[in-house]
Amino acid sequence: MGTTRMVPYTVEVATDNGHWTPCEWRVRSRGRIPADGQPSTANLKAWALGYEASTQPGGVNDHIGPTKILAAQIRDQRTGSICATYTRGVA
Repeated sequence: MGTTRMVPYTVEVATDNGHWTPCEWRVRSRGRIPADGQPSTANLKAWALGYEASTQPGGVNDHIGPTKILAAQIRDQRTGSICATYTRGVA
C-alpha cells in the first residue's frame, strides 16, 4: 500500500476559461520536479505568468488552450491561512 502525505501548500487558481485545479506548491524540488520557491507574492506571480505561457501553442499545457490567470492564492494546508495572492492587473 502507498502512504498518505499532507501537501503543505496548495495554489488555487481562477482562470478566464473556467479551468480550475488546485495543485501542490513545492517549496523544495523533488527528483526532476522543480521547486516553486517560498510561498510569496513575487514567486506566485512568476508561477502564474509561467503557467500562462505553458498554455500557448507548443507549450506543455497547450491542450488546455490559451489561458489567463485572473487570480491565484497559495494556501497553507496546515493552518488554512492564505500565504500569498496574485490578481491580474494589480501590482
